[in-house]
Amino acid sequence: MAYKYMEAMTNIYNDTTGCGILSEYQAFVNEQFYNAPDSFAVQEEYPFASGSYVDIDVRVNRGVNTYTGEKLGDDFKNIIFRDLQHATSIGTKYFFNNNYWIVINSEVVKNFTASCTIRRCNNRLRWVDENGVYYEEPCSIEYKISRPRDEVGTYNPVTPQGYIEVFSQLNDKTKKIKGNQRFLFGSVQNRIAFKVFGDGLRSYLNQQTLDDESASMLSLSMGGNFVNTETDDITLGIADYNKIVYGITISPSAINGGISDSIQLNSVLTFNNTAVTRPLSYVTSNSQVSTVSGSGLIMLISAGSCIATVSMTSNSAVSGSLLINVSASAITDYQIRITPNPDYILENDKIDYDVYLYTNGSVQANTFTMTLANANVPIDHYALTTGSGNNFSIENKEFFLDYPLVINCTSGSFARQIQLEMRGAW
Repeated sequence: MAYKYMEAMTNIYNDTTGCGILSEYQAFVNEQFYNAPDSFAVQEEYPFASGSYVDIDVRVNRGVNTYTGEKLGDDFKNIIFRDLQHATSIGTKYFFNNNYWIVINSEVVKNFTASCTIRRCNNRLRWVDENGVYYEEPCSIEYKISRPRDEVGTYNPVTPQGYIEVFSQLNDKTKKIKGNQRFLFGSVQNRIAFKVFGDGLRSYLNQQTLDDESASMLSLSMGGNFVNTETDDITLGIADYNKIVYGITISPSAINGGISDSIQLNSVLTFNNTAVTRPLSYVTSNSQVSTVSGSGLIMLISAGSCIATVSMTSNSAVSGSLLINVSASAITDYQIRITPNPDYILENDKIDYDVYLYTNGSVQANTFTMTLANANVPIDHYALTTGSGNNFSIENKEFFLDYPLVINCTSGSFARQIQLEMRGAW
């Protein structure tokens, strides 16, 4: 950019003089922008790490290596801001030409003009955290694949022993990335995996020397790894996706009641098919019909229908729901609940069951008798033991796959039947 020389006033410490020079130079820069062929409107992330973008007028020039002066290719650009006092920082993201770009070098501190060097994000990091929440962040991957030792293998190898450098914005999402975490890159037909080295997280380059929270760029050193088709979601491109699977089951599965009835929900959260304890949130779709407390107690308010939803507090995508029908007249809803609720027993395993009658969500004192519905499973393959009238146990002594074991649980006119497969140990 050409420079315009202006005559300053004698008193160089006069604030008015400085403001005048800055104002006149700003007008000159504006004029240059109107006539420059490299002037564009691009989108800048603002505020920093917010995910929100605003239009801004800039000049986009060819990138230059700040160490060698070498002109760089299309993956590097230099941005000159029209606003002389525009502030940007390393890690800020821009979007134009269908690509995200990230600031890798800035010149805004005590400079007469403001500019920065940006690098194109040629990929994205995708992962799920320990709560199953999905995250995604644009990143820039070095084109060169290196080896820990030059004498091993050939030049630029593509074997899992290679390592790469990855750069992205340091924000609340990427701060969750940990050492040894795996990532998938590449097309769906040819996914490849890389794993962050244990000490390969560099998130400590402060923008302000004494402020440890001012770092804004994340650099990851990753080593080659293998794709695991059992745990990785190849279609979504997320490593270890199937190692973090949550689910919610709710009983009762539906509610039919009258005004002023109260029903307690029993919600079970499972992690990889094992029951776990995590905070849960409850809500109904129409509080005029029904409300729900933080512990899952349903209160029926007025006639109508609504949906009650139970979700994992830290990941609302993990949820379950049930239909609530409220009648103007009193309705008695009976349910027989048997817990736990598996549909099979492995060989040499023994499972203890509880069975209770619920009326409008409240447990009753009814006792049950447990009997075999048929004799399809040979008696030497299982053992049925009854307890106090509300519990029983079944042991799988030897697998039998021809027919399921069918048990009738009866209390007066109330009855429920369960079917269990007698599976092998593996």
